[in-house]
Amino acid sequence: MTEPNYTDIVAMQKVVDEKDAKQAEEFHAALKAMNARELAEQKANSDLLAKAILSEREDNKKKRDAAAEIEKAKAIAEIEATHERESGVKSADTLKLDAAYRTLLPNIPGIND
Repeated sequence: MTEPNYTDIVAMQKVVDEKDAKQAEEFHAALKAMNARELAEQKANSDLLAKAILSEREDNKKKRDAAAEIEKAKAIAEIEATHERESGVKSADTLKLDAAYRTLLPNIPGIND
């Protein structure tokens, strides 16, 4: 208890300390919630970026594989054409094409001879 003309400093300090502690606790709780939201958003963005990178990588692999198949087909066709020219023996594909041309153009002299 204090005398009538004096202010109770200890009680005032206790009230101020309690108020400061409550404000600090609320601030830390809000900061923690904000941090949790930011981490969740960062994880979502990271997952989306990873998915986009994997999708692009798969697309690039498909394009590379398709280009490789086209190059293989060109190389095989070139090798077969070279061997047909050098040996004079026609490949199975060339014989099929010749037969198809003969059926399309049956009345032209020199083709079905």
